[in-house]
Amino acid sequence: ANNIAYDLDYDYDGNIYARGSGVGQVCKLAKFSKDGILQWVFNGTIAVPSWTFGFQAGGWVVDKGSGKIYVGQGFNLNGAQIIRLDSSGVYDNYISAANLQNQENWKMFWICNGGSPQIYAAGGGTNSNINFSICSPPSPNLQSGNLTGIPVTTNQDIVDVTIDPKNNDMYTIFCSVQSAFLDNRIYKHTFPYTSSNISWSVKTGYSSLSEFGNRPYLPASTVSQNCIYVNESYLFYWDGKYLKAFNKADGSVAGTPLTVTGNTLLQQNGIIADNCNNVFAGDINGTIKVYKFDGNSFNDAAAPDITIPGYPNKSTYALSYNADKKIMYATGQGYLASFDVSAYCNSQIYSIMISGNCNAITTVLSPLPPNGSVVTYKLYDAGVLVSTNTTGIFNQLAASTGYSVKAIINLNCSGIQIEKAFTLDGPVIAGITTTTATCTQNIGTITVTGVSGSTPYSYSIDGSNFQSNNLFSNLAPATYNITLKDANGCIATKTAVVTLNISPPTVHLGNDTALCEDDIIILNATNPASTYLWQDNSTNPTYPVTKAGKYFVTVNEQGCIAKDTINIEYKLRPRFSLGADVRICLGSTLILDPKITGVSYLWQDGSTNQTYTVIQPGLYYVKATNFCGGTTDDVSITNGICDLYVPNSFSPNGDGKNDFFKPGYGDNVAAFNLKVFNRYGQVIFESKDKNNGWDGTFKGIKEPLGVYVWVIQYNTNVDDKQQSLNGTVLLIR
Repeated sequence: ANNIAYDLDYDYDGNIYARGSGVGQVCKLAKFSKDGILQWVFNGTIAVPSWTFGFQAGGWVVDKGSGKIYVGQGFNLNGAQIIRLDSSGVYDNYISAANLQNQENWKMFWICNGGSPQIYAAGGGTNSNINFSICSPPSPNLQSGNLTGIPVTTNQDIVDVTIDPKNNDMYTIFCSVQSAFLDNRIYKHTFPYTSSNISWSVKTGYSSLSEFGNRPYLPASTVSQNCIYVNESYLFYWDGKYLKAFNKADGSVAGTPLTVTGNTLLQQNGIIADNCNNVFAGDINGTIKVYKFDGNSFNDAAAPDITIPGYPNKSTYALSYNADKKIMYATGQGYLASFDVSAYCNSQIYSIMISGNCNAITTVLSPLPPNGSVVTYKLYDAGVLVSTNTTGIFNQLAASTGYSVKAIINLNCSGIQIEKAFTLDGPVIAGITTTTATCTQNIGTITVTGVSGSTPYSYSIDGSNFQSNNLFSNLAPATYNITLKDANGCIATKTAVVTLNISPPTVHLGNDTALCEDDIIILNATNPASTYLWQDNSTNPTYPVTKAGKYFVTVNEQGCIAKDTINIEYKLRPRFSLGADVRICLGSTLILDPKITGVSYLWQDGSTNQTYTVIQPGLYYVKATNFCGGTTDDVSITNGICDLYVPNSFSPNGDGKNDFFKPGYGDNVAAFNLKVFNRYGQVIFESKDKNNGWDGTFKGIKEPLGVYVWVIQYNTNVDDKQQSLNGTVLLIR
């Protein structure tokens, strides 16, 4: 049939996994949520490395704790390899190494092993007697061996495996075309599983199983089957037609086997059994049969069968069972389902017993779990996990708080869970009364009223120092953490606030600020029924400020004090002068500079630099502006009378010719000043005598060949206005 599911598994979160395929298709895997919603489908192949699930129903298993899936190949001549998918169905780069002597993988199984899970693969081969492997990621190498101890080197194929969860005993069933002894034989092994740990082996009594013929409803041949299951009492066998029980101790047949005459061998499969010996067997016509085994016979009438809703004519192919949660999973022709089968078997009912008080409680299970069980206790406060341990003892709990404790038997293997809610009796602060204090007197009080818990009580306002009196006196205004402790040491807490008998004054003079000259600001500290003391001992509620300084005030309202301080800076408008009117000679320049900072400039031509270079006569003015306003000044520049001659070079070599740099002056030149500068702007010669020239030295040392700047300022006899000239001279050596 197309698109049938014929193997399944589950994880501890209740997700269901199914393997299936259509005619001529590679096997696929699908994951469904516990509500039956499809999560993903793995198509059975990966490209890198090249790997395919194959057509022959290879082994696979779910790590029930992590949700990771280990997927094997049924048959591969080059060695069957195992890959791993993450919980999202994506290949996570783990793949086992190929081994030519380990060609077949028909069944894989996972055991909790007390919380340290192990992955096993069971198969066979055509070139060796290897039929069993341990997969231990991250190592890619499988630890392979033989379970039977039979030297036949081929065709020792394992059809199915079941593990006893109480002691990890393993039961396997074989088929073989090479060994009549091994064919349709069941083995029991103790842990660890080797040919040296065989407890017993027996024939099933039927020849139902054969190599590559155990699922005749599939389009491709396969070895695997779901035909054996172990519970606390027996090992059960079901091949779709014959149902049989074996004693676990020695493999002997228990009671009378059952033959279902209306069934066709191997056309329906799947078997599980609960610990009340209800045997669930996959059957035809949308039914899972339920047989009650009493040690002697299988009773079909003792418990109701299970009907698959919506699939009245379909067969079941596989069953799986979460024994701790009493959930049975089933799959078959077109369906996948889960069933709560707890009603079939009233298993051990546990209750949680709680003793103690808020200092410490002890939780225990009644009755005690079986020897070897690990019980994990979890404490919750309003649904939030606050502590976990295996002792069941929890300390320092709060009285009158709703807690719950959950006990889990064998947590790491998804064990039985029992939960109980409880509230510890303890003291309760039923009421708090307070009286007020003043700013000058700590006369506040707190009175605490306690109820419940065990008397006598003790009281504290700091959590450390306790008293027997419930009244606290002489308290300052503040918030107090009240603790009520009963005779058992259990506590209750609550806050109490001692307030002032009046509202204290508030004062804010404002942020520090800057004012302009002539501005006035009024500082205001007004509060009702208060007195004031300013920095200069004035006592008004307001204070006028007319100059820079630090101002502060103290406000007193019936002994309650408030203070504030403000710094005030005063700024002036710009003050500067461009100087007296001046004359310049043709070709000379003059630099005007107000010489103040922290302002912006605007000259008569719109320029905004601090300085302005004058090259011709005219009226020049500038406005300087700052935070407090602007100031303008001007200067008049006129043509000067320049009766001067200034040489452009001289050669102070002592030959009596041009040995000095000295301007030639007209008769109208009066007051005079000559300065010569080197290239660093340093004055190296200055003279107020128009007849005294520069000899090319500075401090007695000859200056080097080069160009030197000169500036001449002078007055004439014409109008006595100062005039300026500047230029350069070449010193020749």
